[in-house]
Amino acid sequence: MMMSITLKPYQEDALAVLEQYLTACRTKASPQVAYETLETQAGVHPAGRYKGIYRPLPNMEAVPYVCIRIPTGGGKTLLAAHSIQRIAKTYLKQDLPFVLWLVPSTTIREQTLRALQNPQGAYFDALKQLGGHLNTKIIDVADVHDLTPYDITNKLVVVVATIQSMRRSNTDGLRLYKHHENYEPIFDRFPAVKHADTINLERFTEDTTCKAGVLHFKKGQLYYSFVNLCKLVHPIIVVDEAHNAVTS
Repeated sequence: MMMSITLKPYQEDALAVLEQYLTACRTKASPQVAYETLETQAGVHPAGRYKGIYRPLPNMEAVPYVCIRIPTGGGKTLLAAHSIQRIAKTYLKQDLPFVLWLVPSTTIREQTLRALQNPQGAYFDALKQLGGHLNTKIIDVADVHDLTPYDITNKLVVVVATIQSMRRSNTDGLRLYKHHENYEPIFDRFPAVKHADTINLERFTEDTTCKAGVLHFKKGQLYYSFVNLCKLVHPIIVVDEAHNAVTS
């Protein structure tokens, strides 16, 4: 039996303010300007008054970056699941976005993954409003190399990972930055970027040969990595306990 939860008034209010902010982001000079002017606009719900000073992401000032502050037990995960649809429709104008969902620990990653994947759960119910039951794919970061071109173009994909797993200094995280041949069919869907030096994608810095001495990768060839894939698809990034997860 599918579990559908009716949002409480304060949860609806939080999502309404998020949607107002994202709408403003599409018309204002920058996300920061949108954030700073939102409070002065008529019709903004009082929940939007409890905002702090806007601090843009370093070197990513064009990316909207906000925190939904909800008391403990107030349904953070449920709100995050519902926010995906708001962000996709209001700001990205996409039907099937790519989502990177970051959590602070392995234990919480496992709990979050199980909760999001439960087809009878309220979180899955919120997510499938975009992709439908069959086109909603929620996976652990350990399984990202199994993604297919069909997944990227035809499904709402949610990858659940820890903050640590995305760090290059982490052994598990390093594999997300490395070339993986399974991704070649996906990158073939983006032919324009394979030779575009202006796009901030990681590439081989020198010619690489295989054991037989045959040229394997040429200098300048694109890494088929998960991190490069993220740079191409511009994911929605959800960060659980974001106030404790400040990192470059």
